[in-house]
Amino acid sequence: MGILAEHAGELVVIPEGQTTAERVNWPSGYGIRPDGDTLVVTDVFGREVAREGDTVHLGGGETTQSGTFDVCGHIEVD
Repeated sequence: MGILAEHAGELVVIPEGQTTAERVNWPSGYGIRPDGDTLVVTDVFGREVAREGDTVHLGGGETTQSGTFDVCGHIEVD
């Protein structure tokens, strides 16, 4: 679980209880787009699934590249 935040033009996740952001590799077909001053995650159909500031649960895990989270499976917003 973590909070989505903008960092250097990217949407990253800050894991619960941590202060260091992790880069996110979104599943194939997912993308990031601006909505005014906020970044949003969209699915393969262009529908918004999460936005900057949301607390999310992401399926997957950290890749071999430290500090990068590879999302696979679900994206759930609290």
